[in-house]
Parts: sequence; structure tokens; C-alpha cells
Amino acid sequence: MKFARDLSKVSARTRLAAALFSAVLLASCGGGEQEEKFHASRIVTFGDENSLIRPDGTQYTVNNTSVATAAPCATSPIWVQRVAGEYGLAFGECTNTAARPSAVMKAVKESKVADVAAAVAATPLQSGDLVTLMVGAYDVIEIAAGTANPDSGQLTAMNAAAFERGRAFGSVVLAVTASGAKVLFTTVPDLGLAPLGLRNVYSATVLSQLTDSFNNGLSDRVSEDATGGGRNGAVLEVDQQVERYRRNIDSAYSGFTNYNDAACNTAGVPFDVDALPTCTTIANASYLWAGNIQFGLLTHTQLGSDAVGRLRANPL
Repeated sequence: MKFARDLSKVSARTRLAAALFSAVLLASCGGGEQEEKFHASRIVTFGDENSLIRPDGTQYTVNNTSVATAAPCATSPIWVQRVAGEYGLAFGECTNTAARPSAVMKAVKESKVADVAAAVAATPLQSGDLVTLMVGAYDVIEIAAGTANPDSGQLTAMNAAAFERGRAFGSVVLAVTASGAKVLFTTVPDLGLAPLGLRNVYSATVLSQLTDSFNNGLSDRVSEDATGGGRNGAVLEVDQQVERYRRNIDSAYSGFTNYNDAACNTAGVPFDVDALPTCTTIANASYLWAGNIQFGLLTHTQLGSDAVGRLRANPL
């Protein structure tokens, strides 16, 4: 499947890169027939807390509470809000609207691939929908937590398990496109370089390997689609994008002030996931990370901008 992606940085996932290249050339060079650009009539968001807005408008990142009359999500939007805004849509959780059928929040904290697969299967999707999918971090963590200090044989088995979880995610992506909906899906960032890995909660080296295996499995599965449907969706390679932020590629990401610590912490220890909606440390809004694996506010801003750019570049 030819999902549009950023080709400015060479990817280890060469099979997907090769499939995508022709789609990007067609879009950028004017090749092929010109078709009407897709405009989402509804956005449906699935994933873990990195895509979640709670009913009270709080989120699992730094919450800006400086405006007393506005929910934090109104003053500190997360990445999926920026995608929705591209189509003039808004989530009811952030508009005090009880029913908002044009923007549907299906994300659930700590979701894994199997959870998202079940949620997608239970949700009627149709032409005109744009589905966002961001999941996989908790699958990687679950596999890493299963074996402490793995030997080489155990590590091989763990990487194989992560690869299969990635393939399972790829099957979810293909299920969405089979429904007639469009999809924007993401890879998992390198968890070895997140506070979870840097604090050695689990081995940073193991987390990095498992993350790569998961993403490779995802690539492997979506590349098997025989239709080559470049207009079915787009992939935002969050692993590559977060690395670009860390390295400040082309001096384009100089706004980040901290790449290693959690913006929401107590004496240096990151908030656990349930405490993150209470985080209001706006002075740390430019941290890459808010929690152990949760994105900081500036990261959400940048990922949202990158996602919109990807959608504009790929004529869905």
C-alpha cells in the first residue's frame, strides 16, 4: 500500500519506502490523473492516551489552565485536534458539546493493538471518514516487561513477538481502508530514548530494539496489500520525526528545551499515567516528553503540524 511519508530521511524499512516512492512522485510531479482532493466529513480517533481527550477537556500532557473559561484542550491542543482542524472539525470533549458526530473520540489510555483492533471492528466506518491510529507503545512495554535481562535467545523471541504485534497493527490499518474510510496511522517512537528507557525502568537497548521490530512488522504487513492504494491514507513516521526533533535537524526544531526528562514529574520521577491530566507545569511545555512515554505539549504541536503536512502532500 502506497502510503505517503517523509522521504527526506532514509528509513530502515526499505520495503515500504520503495512502495511509497512512486506515490510521492505522482503527487509532487503532477503525474497521473488529477482527482478531487479528499475532505473528511468525520474524524474517528483510536489509540492510547497520546490521542486522548478526556470528557473534562484535560489530556495526558502538560495542560494549559491559564484561561479560566477554557478547557485545557482549547489552549493546549494535542496532535489529533490539529488534524481535525484541518477539515474544520472539532471534538465534543473540547467544545462542551454533548454529541459531536463529526469528531469521534475512541482512544483509551494504555490501549494496545488488540484493544484498538476490537474498537475498530465495533465501530461502523464509511467513505468520508478519516481514521487516526496511534498505538503500539504499550505492546512494546508489555513484551519488554515479560523478561528481565533477556539472553540472546530470549531477545530473539521478544523481537519476533514485537514484529508480530506490528503486523497485527498493520492488519488494523488494512481493515480501516477496506471499510472505505481513509487512514492516518503512526509508527511508535523509540521508547529507549523516552524517559521510560532513559530511567532504566526497562532496558533502553531492549526497548529500542523492540520498537524497531514493531515498526518493521507494521511496514511488512501494510506493504502486502495488493491494491497499492496510495489514496487510501498516509503514515506519519513518529519514530523518525521524534528523532528529528531530538537532533534539531536543519535547525528547524530549536524550540525544544529538554529531550530526556518528563515535563510532569515529582522530584524527577515522571507522573504515572493516571496523574498526567493533573499536570499544569506550563513552564515545561517545550519538553519533548510529558511522562514516561507521553508526548510533551510542543511535541503534540509539532506532530500535529507534521501530520497535516503529510495529509496535504498526499492527495487522499
